[in-house]
Amino acid sequence: MAEGKKKYLERRAVPSFKVPTWPELSVKALLGQVLNDVVLKEYFPDKFAKGRTPERGFFWGVLFAVKPGYAKHLVHDAIQLRSHQ
Repeated sequence: MAEGKKKYLERRAVPSFKVPTWPELSVKALLGQVLNDVVLKEYFPDKFAKGRTPERGFFWGVLFAVKPGYAKHLVHDAIQLRSHQ
């Protein structure tokens, strides 16, 4: 993909979702992992201003629309981790 060109999603293509607001599911905690995914990184900017991350709804919206199994896996793992503490 040419530099500066990113993929986009139409709002109607983004499913409804509910993600707990736990630190382990924060955008900051997961952004590096998500940006290492060759498919997902095409939907996010190449660079962010210092200390900035994508908006939480946008971040999770991309995950649930593009890789719903991956998004559910992240949430499931966090739930499992918390239930065994």
